[in-house]
Amino acid sequence: MSYYVARPSRDVATLARQEMTRDWWDKKRGAYRSLISPAVLEEAKAGDPDAARRRLNALEGIELLEYDTAIDPLAVRLRRALGIPRRKAADALHLAYAVRYEIEILLTWNCEHLAAAETQRRLADFAWQEQLWLPVICTPEQMGA
Repeated sequence: MSYYVARPSRDVATLARQEMTRDWWDKKRGAYRSLISPAVLEEAKAGDPDAARRRLNALEGIELLEYDTAIDPLAVRLRRALGIPRRKAADALHLAYAVRYEIEILLTWNCEHLAAAETQRRLADFAWQEQLWLPVICTPEQMGA
C-alpha cells in the first residue's frame, strides 16, 4: 500500500516497485475481490499523518476482514515456524489472516519474511503438517503488473 501512495522514490528499484504497484492497483485490482485485515488498517494509520491519510484514502471501500480470536495464536505459530523476528510480528499477522480466512492470494512486497522462496518452502511444510490453508504469496510484479 505504501508504494501505491508514496512520492516517487529516487532509488531505481523502489521506483520500479512503486510503478508496478500503481499499475496493478489501477489496472488489475478490479479483476479480484480485494480484502484487507485490521492489521493493514493499523499499519496504514502509522507514521506521517499526510502519508497515513493517503494510505487510508486508497483503502477506502475495500472489504475489511473481521478479527477472530484464532488469529493471534495462529500468527505466533506462523512467526515461529517461519523464523520471523518478534519485532516483525505484524508480518506473521498478515499471513495469519490469509490462512484463517483462506484467502487465495496474499499480495505483498515483503520479500524478506513473506514472498521469499525459502519462506514459502517453510510455509508449505508447516501448512501441510498443521493441515492449514496455504495462500499463494506473491508480489504485484508476479501478478503481471
